[in-house]
Amino acid sequence: MGAIVGIVGGAAGVIGVAFSASAWRRERARDRLVREDAKRAVFVACQEVLGSDDYGSEALVAQVTATNEGHRPVVVREILFRTHAGRDLPIPEFSEPKLPARLEDGDAVTVDVLAELIEVAQNQVGVTAETAVVVDTRGNEYFAPYKRL
Repeated sequence: MGAIVGIVGGAAGVIGVAFSASAWRRERARDRLVREDAKRAVFVACQEVLGSDDYGSEALVAQVTATNEGHRPVVVREILFRTHAGRDLPIPEFSEPKLPARLEDGDAVTVDVLAELIEVAQNQVGVTAETAVVVDTRGNEYFAPYKRL
């Protein structure tokens, strides 16, 4: 009888070690993913400035700048504006610069969006844009407050 208890106890110990090793491997994989994403950092700045429209006339523009401050390349796919309730505003595409834009460490891309287009979108939705959002090709989102003049 003692031999059976010993065999069962030993088997339970082996199974416990296997589960522990499996859990350790899963945790290490999760930590590796977190560290990989931590190497991607994009600083976003957004402010209204006096710029020019497509015809060279002075116009108020929302200038959104995304700077890669991480150690891995980031591809900026989209720039949009979001309300405090989390709703994205339907801003028409802007022409320059073309997105997506690949940013190496230290590179930046600046996009000017006519404030008039943002105002039209706000009127359609009935809420105010509060945040500029930069979205990369991995689906990560980076934020900055939309600072108005």
